[in-house]
This record gives sequence, structure tokens and C-alpha cells, in this order.
Amino acid sequence: MPFSPAQLEAIQIRNKNVIVSASAGSGKTSVLVQRLSTLVIQDRISIDSILAMTFTNDAASEMKDRLKQDLLKQKQKNPEDAYLSNQLTLLETASICTIDSFCQNLVKTYYYKIPISLTMATTVGSASQIRKAMTKAYQRATQQISVKDYMECKLYFQSFGKKEEDIQKTIEQMIQTGQSKPHMDQWFSLISNHFDTIQEESLNWFFQYFTEKMISMIEILDSMIDKVNDMEFKKESQKMAMLSRLEKKREFNSICLKPLKEKNYDEFRKIFIASINLTENIPGTINKIKMKEKDNYLSFQKDISNVLYPWPQFINDIENQKSLVHTLISLCKYTCIFFAEEKKQQEFIDFNDMEHFALLLLEDQSIQEELQTKYNEILIDEFQDTNELQETIVSKFCRKNNVFRVGDIKQSIYGFRQAKPSIMKEHMKSTSNYDKALVLKENYRSNQSIIEFNNDFYEKLMNSNLLGTQFEEVDIAKVGMESQKDSLAHPIRFLYSCIDEIKESYDLSYPEAKKYSLVNRYHLMAKSILKDIQNGRNYKDICILLRNRNQLDDIKTCLESYSIPVFAQVTNGFFTNQAVQIVCACLSCLNNPYDDIQLIACLCSGLFEISYEQISQVCKTKNRNASLYETIKDCDFMIPFHTFRKQKEKVIPSLIRQIYRYNDFYENHTSSQDKTNLDYLLEKAVNYPDLLDIDGFILEIEEESKLDIIGQANAFGKEENVVRIMTMHASKGLQFPVVYILSSNEMKKRTGIVSIDSDLGIALQYLDYPHRLKRKSLFSLAFETKAIHEELMEEMRILYVATTRAKEELIFVDAIKSESDYESSLNTQALLSFKSYTSWLFHIYRNENTIQFIKDNHLYEVEEKEPVNIKIPVLKYQKEESVFTSFAASQTKLKTGWPSFESNDSAMNRGTLFHEMAGLLDYPYLKEKVIQYAKMNSYVMSNKDLDQFLSLNENKLYKKWMRLNHQFELSYIVLKDEMVLHGYMDLVIFDTDITILDFKTDALNEMELVETYKEQLITYKEALQKIYPDSKISTVLYSFYLKKVIPVVESES
Repeated sequence: MPFSPAQLEAIQIRNKNVIVSASAGSGKTSVLVQRLSTLVIQDRISIDSILAMTFTNDAASEMKDRLKQDLLKQKQKNPEDAYLSNQLTLLETASICTIDSFCQNLVKTYYYKIPISLTMATTVGSASQIRKAMTKAYQRATQQISVKDYMECKLYFQSFGKKEEDIQKTIEQMIQTGQSKPHMDQWFSLISNHFDTIQEESLNWFFQYFTEKMISMIEILDSMIDKVNDMEFKKESQKMAMLSRLEKKREFNSICLKPLKEKNYDEFRKIFIASINLTENIPGTINKIKMKEKDNYLSFQKDISNVLYPWPQFINDIENQKSLVHTLISLCKYTCIFFAEEKKQQEFIDFNDMEHFALLLLEDQSIQEELQTKYNEILIDEFQDTNELQETIVSKFCRKNNVFRVGDIKQSIYGFRQAKPSIMKEHMKSTSNYDKALVLKENYRSNQSIIEFNNDFYEKLMNSNLLGTQFEEVDIAKVGMESQKDSLAHPIRFLYSCIDEIKESYDLSYPEAKKYSLVNRYHLMAKSILKDIQNGRNYKDICILLRNRNQLDDIKTCLESYSIPVFAQVTNGFFTNQAVQIVCACLSCLNNPYDDIQLIACLCSGLFEISYEQISQVCKTKNRNASLYETIKDCDFMIPFHTFRKQKEKVIPSLIRQIYRYNDFYENHTSSQDKTNLDYLLEKAVNYPDLLDIDGFILEIEEESKLDIIGQANAFGKEENVVRIMTMHASKGLQFPVVYILSSNEMKKRTGIVSIDSDLGIALQYLDYPHRLKRKSLFSLAFETKAIHEELMEEMRILYVATTRAKEELIFVDAIKSESDYESSLNTQALLSFKSYTSWLFHIYRNENTIQFIKDNHLYEVEEKEPVNIKIPVLKYQKEESVFTSFAASQTKLKTGWPSFESNDSAMNRGTLFHEMAGLLDYPYLKEKVIQYAKMNSYVMSNKDLDQFLSLNENKLYKKWMRLNHQFELSYIVLKDEMVLHGYMDLVIFDTDITILDFKTDALNEMELVETYKEQLITYKEALQKIYPDSKISTVLYSFYLKKVIPVVESES
């Protein structure tokens, strides 16, 4: 498809800072890649002189792949072109990456200037490591502030029913917000200054709180006045009296707006109180008609009345909170200091470090100049999701006219990551001669009816008196191709049930009716999808989009009951899968049966099928201090468990397979989803470094389960013919012929005792200890108002992302309370009612034909069918099984006798460390690297240690071997006399003959060493001889103590 004039301009423009506003479906990715390709191939700007930053690693990989294809095509046309060959070579190391990766590479290059170690610069901490380090840092921080201040902080949180972990969570959130700033200390100073002098922006939001609620009350009164005007009264005087009553109320409310506009709080307070005292209440019924508006009106009135404190009280509350605020800031600062120390000690960085270290390095003029010289062109994708820190980083090394930014403010949906769409807005407004703003308006994705719907809907939704103008003329999309106009136009549909009507029809209570109606949404989708299939659609044409993952499992279960295959990719929940929990419980109690919870989970599962009644009968006479295992271990029903426990010495994968086979657990007691998860658990076990360390494996599983960051495995691949279910966030950048949106009618109102805002700082609710009262502060009201505006705008953008994924059909699904709830237009009071997508659509289109609203109040039941899933084949071993002993060669050196009381951990750690350094560090070994590696493993190298280890550099044989083909830690596993020999050989050298070398740190003479380790090396040799039967194999020891190579077994044929 040829590029449009607007796309070509974006591809070809040079020597400008370009900002491209690219609406959904406008082909921005193609434009970005084509610009990159043109720069490299036509302009002959080498790929290593270009920096292209993407939002995700997948996007970076896709960009590289597309550029590679273009280069290969050009190479076929010009096979002798050395420049193209060079570009293909450079492509793998090209700076096409996320901003995190760019920053990390910068840190790796200049780590010594920060300064940190190379190990730290190249090691990104795991989620578990970071969590532990942060917790330890916070705990250390609490010890740095006075007991009085800490207890004041703790009392404050406890007064709201919060615990210690909630204080830590608040501190972490404050730090996270500060880390999105170029200089976090400045943000902490902003918080302090905010409580010393009230900033104008906070005052504006404070008055906005009252203003928008007054406007909502006026809108409600206008609606009631219109209704009364349309009513027929028995007497005209009754009608006029009611109108007079409502209009007087409205007049007082309108007067309240003037002092709010002038920011005269005392005057507003006086008029508002007078409006309540001098006017009659809103009637609940008028002319025998119930007025629903009354409740809404009183709700807004209450929101104002509850916080209408005297102005001096607001000021006094701020003054009284300063001490607590300074304590929170101190905790943040100390936590940051100690967190940095913990990371430096453990030698790892996190993602925030990457960007902050990069900015620190870019303060260096020489590094700035180096990058300015290196990068002729800078390309930034998804620019709407940039934060202040990232924008500052790029500004440090870009030239005045070499940055190409592309994004869509309407798709900025990462506010929780401190993304600032306002940054892109400012670039769009720039009038500098170096800057150029372009707009891509053509949509090449959706058919004409969907494009027109999205234009109309978001123009009405995103532009309001409350939120201002978010959808401008430049945002109106145009049809990109004639074929989009010619494609079959499907109506935009909204499938819904009405809760009030279901309540009456089925004689249910309201909570019951609501519960069943919400579940019924999944059935409405399922039945509609089956019709789509009957009409020729494939399952893979269809995608269901959700606001969050909460309903994912229920939807999946419902669709599978209709034999609809489903692919649902989630990022958590693996460890909450019941089958995985049972197997993990079994592993745990096989290793340690004294954990009562794990034991009972194991015994009462499908594995051992012991009933709760059997256990409870025995426990009636249980000793209070005895464990469950001690109580029931001698019972007959425990015999299978004891028998099974005897196999716990097996390697972990074998043990897990044995659990799967036991009592046909895998085959007969798990669903297809369970089987897929269990397959993944087995894969984790196979990849675990030490297959005999069941304690370590269980500990790792426990740590990962606490974080719950692993998604459930899925039996379907991404290309299977299945219905996709995903979140709206995850759908960004994707497209589907048919999109179902599980709509929502409610927004969660965020409540918290500490509000955090990246621009304003923090706000706390006020506690009046003498009167045991809590109340909202001036800052709380300001922050709350600003947060509502930002959340509404982001929710609109999230919905925009969802609806623009559809190519041909768009269907919404939900349950509503009553159609009468949406009689008004989408005005201020409707937006502030904390309703969401469904409310917006019904308010805007209920009385129009733009959307086809289809009501279905029939409650469907789950059809009893087998869930559809790909059958996971279970490979069963068909040959005769044999029992053998597992044996490691290192066991040959074990001697019988009394064990020594003293632990020899340090000697063992030293030996292990020497082995690791020999294999992992570059040869010849550098003293600095040796010391650094030892420190990373909590070992301090003495001069004697260094002398012994570095002796390898001087050994002539070792020097020779390092030049030959060799392998450290060579694993082997062979069968000898029905015994499995397995283990690792320290070093194997492959020359004409094979040499096995074993490192030893023992302080023994030659004869003692040979005597001690001869059997072990003979075992190594016999094992390797089975693998290389025609090779001559010799074995040697290297004694660090003696600094020499010692032959052990002569070479034999």
C-alpha cells in the first residue's frame, strides 16, 4: 500500500524536530520504520548513528526485523554494496531499544564515573531481590527518626485502621512518584514548600471542588424544572408554586458561583448556608411522580456541607500537619539512601537506577558531546507515554533539530507510570523554527462505520465543560482507503440486561438480581459469538477486551461451557492455580511434614484422597502442642504417604513426575488448564540449577508465589483459532475484525489517607485527636478534585484504545440498573457520578440510532459441556522400568566415622568460590576482577588467597590448556552396573588426548591429595571413557595450596 502525502512528509522531512500526532490505525509504526529505513538506505546514515527508542522490547524487535528485510531486499539488488553488508552486520548491536535499555547500556559503558562496579551495572535485580532490599531499607530508615516522630506517624496511620506495611507502601509510592522526576530531592522540597506556602494550583483545585458540585446541582434543578414544565397539574397554581420553589433554589445556587470564581471562600460559605436555610428542600415526589433527582442533588449538597469548615480551620490544619509531613519526607530520604546502599552491597540495579544513573552521567559535558556526535538522528515511539525524567534524558544529548517523536495523546494510558501526555501537548504547540508538528489523520484499520462512530463518540465524550477540550479537529480520523467504505457496515451494538426488570421478573432481591445479571453478560457474549461463527467468522477473528483481569476466569469458564475455545494471557495467577498449589504443598510436606497447612492440603487432595472426617476423628484426642503429623503419622491412612516420602531423594523433576503419576493425579484430577500449569511447573523444575536441592526449589517457589508475578500457562498458541481475551492495556497496538468490550458502569472512587500528586506533592486527611474526628483538609479536597479529572480523562483514553482495535464489528456488553438512570445528557453531574463506559454510552446515545441497544433479560444457565481445550498428550514410558541407585562421583571421597562438631562452611565456600572464578572469569585472571567477584559472593580475599588463585596465571601447563579447546563444569550422566553416575567435572581439556582436571584448595601434600581424591577422579575417568571410548584420558589435580598440577592416573587406552 503506497504511503499517503501526510505519511510521506513524516518519512521524508529532515533537519527538524518533528512531532507526529498519529491517531489509531494511521500506520504510525509503518511510517516510523520507513523513516528509519530511508535514513539508513537512502540517506546513507549508518545505523550506529541512529537511536530509535520504543516503548516495549517487542516493538524494538519488530523494528529491527522490518529494517533487516528492507536491507536484505536492497542487498539482493546491489550484492556488491559494501555499505549494505556493513549495515546488516551492525543491525544486531544497533541502538534500537527501549529507553530503559538505552540507559542501561549507557550505565554499563560509564559505570566507573558514577561510580559503581561493573557487576552492579550489568546486574538487574529480580523482583524478589528488590522487594527484600526495599523492606530492609525502610526498616533501617525507621530507626533514623526520633521515637516521638515515628510514633506520631504510626498513630496517624493506625487511627485509619492501617498497619506498618501501609506506611511502607505510602513511602514507596512517594519515592516512585519522585523517581519520575529528573531530581527527586527537588520534589521532596516541593512537598515541604507546599505546606509552608499554599500554591496557586492547589487553591484552584480547591475552589474547583465546590464549583463543579454547584454546577451539578444547578444541572439537576434544570432537569427537574424541565420535567415540571412538561407535567399536567390539576391546578396551574400548583405547577407555578413548584416551579417557583425550584427556580429560587437554582437562583441561590447560581449566586454561589460568583464568589467561587473570585476565590472568595468566606462569601461562598455564607451564601451556600443561606441557600439551605432560606429555600425549601427538594421534593421527593412531584405531582405523584417520584423524582430520582432528589438523591443525586442531596448527595452533591452533602459533599459540600461536610467540608464547609471555616477558612482559619483549613489553615490551622495545614500548620498542624507539617510535623507529620516532614517525618514522611525523612522516611523517604532515608529509605532511598539505605535502598541504594543495599543495592550497592548486593551489586544490582533496578529500572529506576538505569534512568537516574543515565541522567547523572549525562550531566558530564564530555558524555553529552560524545552522544551528540554519535547520534545524527533520534526516533522516539509512543511519545505520549513519556515522563519528565525520560524527556530530560533525551534533552541532554539531542541536537537542536534531530529528534523525531511520534505518538497519540488519546492513547496515553499509563498514568500509573507517571506518563505525562502534557509533554507531547507542549511539543505540538511549539512555534520554534526548529520544530515541526505533523498530523496523521487517515485510519487504515477500521471500516467507515466504526471510524464515524469513534469520531462522533469521542468528540462528545472528551469535550465537556468539566474537562475542557481533549478531542480537537486534528483528532478526527478520516477513512484511509476506498475499500473501507465499501466493506459491509455492521451496526455498533450494545447487549445488555436490566437489573430492576430481572428483579421483578424472577422475584429476586436486588443483590441477587445484580449478581445474576452481571454473570449473564458472559452468556450474552457467548451466544453472540456463536452467531458470529455461524455467519462465517473464525474464532481467531474475535477478541474480548476487559478493563481489568477480575472477570477473566469467569468469562473463560462460561465461554468454554459453550464449547468456545479461548486464549487468555495473564501476567499473574500461576501460583493461585489449585493444582499447582497441591503439588507445591506435596513437595513441601514430603520435605517437611510438620507444616500442618501444607500437610492437610496434600493429604485431602486428589493425590491421597484422605477425607477431612478421617483426620478430624483422630484429632479429637490430639495433644494441644503436637503437630498434625505427630498426631496422625501412625494411622493406617498415612501408609501411602510414608511410602511416597521414601522417594524424596530423587532429583526434583523426577519427584514431580512421580507426584503427577501418583493416583493418576495429573490424568484424572486436573483440568486442561491445570495440566498446562503443571507442565510449566515441571519445566521450572527441569531448569532449576541444582536438581537435588529441593529446599532451595521450594524456597524459590514460595518467594515467587508471594509476588504472584507469573501468569498461568496456556495450552493455546497465539496463532490458534481461538477467541482472545485480554485487557484493554494489553490490546494496544493490536487489531481484530470483531471486538467485544465488557463494559462497566462504575468507576472505583480512589480513597486514601495520603494522596500523592506528581505536580502538587502530597495531601493528608486531618485528624482532630482531642475530638477523635477525621476530616478532609484543603489539600485533600484539591488533590481529590484533580485526581478525578485525571482519572476520567485516562479512562476515556483507555476506552478509545479499546474501541479503535475493531476493524469490522464493535459490540459492548453490560448490565444496567434501569434505563431511566440515563435520561439526561452527559453533563457535569453525570460525569461526576463515578459511572463509567456504559453510563457514557447510554447518556449520549440512548435516544439516538447511532448504537443498536439490544436488551435481553433472560437469565441463561451454564450449559454442562466439557470445556474446549487442546488435549495435552501425556507421554507414558512403555518399556520395562528398572530401579537404580543415583550416585555422584564426589561421594567417593566420603569416609565413615564420627562427624566433626565444627562446621567447615568457610573452607567449603572458599573451594566453591575458587572453582567458580576459574570457570567464569576471563583468563588470564585479573586481581581486580577476582576481588570483585569474591566480594559479590560475600567473601573477602586475603593476600594468601590471591597469591594461590593467581598462581594459575603462571602455570605453564594451565596456560597451554587455556589455549586449547576446553570446557569448565562439564556435566555427565552415565549408567554403570545399574548405578547412575552424574555430576560435574571442574575442567576437561580436549587435545589429542583428553585431560580431566580437578581443582583443590585443601592444605595437603601431594600424596595426601592423591590418596584422598583418587577414587573420585577414577570415577570421572570411567564416566568420560563411556562417552569417548576411543580416546586416551588422563586425570590431574590442581592444588592451589601447592600451586602445581599433580598427575593422578596414568593415561590408558
